[in-house]
Amino acid sequence: MGNETQSVDVLCTAARRGTFTILVDGPEYFTARLANGWVRVGCVGSYCFDFPADHPTNAEVLAVTNEAEAEYLFDICVGELFAHVGGAK
Repeated sequence: MGNETQSVDVLCTAARRGTFTILVDGPEYFTARLANGWVRVGCVGSYCFDFPADHPTNAEVLAVTNEAEAEYLFDICVGELFAHVGGAK
């Protein structure tokens, strides 16, 4: 992930309207492909990040094959979010 300026839906609201297919289904972390072409990486019962089909992170989410990788990518997303909004020092 870099300094992309494209839209990322942190609360998963934009893509929630459609159906999705779970790709990695762990007890704590998951990834999914959404019917609208977006992908999602998230923490069960907490936040998730949705990326549009043309976002560079879309391919990274699709490359995840297990829960440990999903957690790692989720943690990167959280770090990027905090860095962007000034919450991480």
